[in-house]
Amino acid sequence: MSIGYDKLAAVNKLLGIVNESPVATLDTEGSDDAANAERILDRVSAVVQGEGWHANRETNVPLTPNVSSQIDLPDDYARIDSDGVSKSINVARRGKLLYNITDHTLTFTSTVYCTVIKCLSFDDLTPLLKRYIVAMAAIEFQREAYGSRQVDAELREEAQMARIEALHEDAENEDSSLLDAADMRYIMGDRNTGN
Repeated sequence: MSIGYDKLAAVNKLLGIVNESPVATLDTEGSDDAANAERILDRVSAVVQGEGWHANRETNVPLTPNVSSQIDLPDDYARIDSDGVSKSINVARRGKLLYNITDHTLTFTSTVYCTVIKCLSFDDLTPLLKRYIVAMAAIEFQREAYGSRQVDAELREEAQMARIEALHEDAENEDSSLLDAADMRYIMGDRNTGN
């Protein structure tokens, strides 16, 4: 299977699993199988991306208060947590705003640095992450269309392999090792801190 496909090709792969003809364009708002396949693909993509992968994780993102002293959050932020110099501030999303759990307030007086997990468009994902998302969406789409236990088992096996490949890619791209962890530096005595 080719792993370098776009969203249209992904939807057509889902349609092929249930023996439906491919489509030439996407129509999310429609009521046919292609529109349903696209909605399932979008839903599964959001769930999988919400796990947080190297490809959609950004660290030390500065979030600045607006004129109302609140921090607006974009819709594509699936998860958020403070980091860096702001690590001591416990934060969460509340609607479209950043909430300070520590101080029980939506008000901020300075920039907060955070790690964010963003929901990217399907076409912006890595090929192996796309493959995993399509494999997971295929399970759900097939269950709705056919409900075949045999096909379900085959698709689950494919999804499991795709997840392993995506996790492997994620670990390789992470550019870290056990020796990079703060606890390991402490145990080993970080020369930069004089320990």
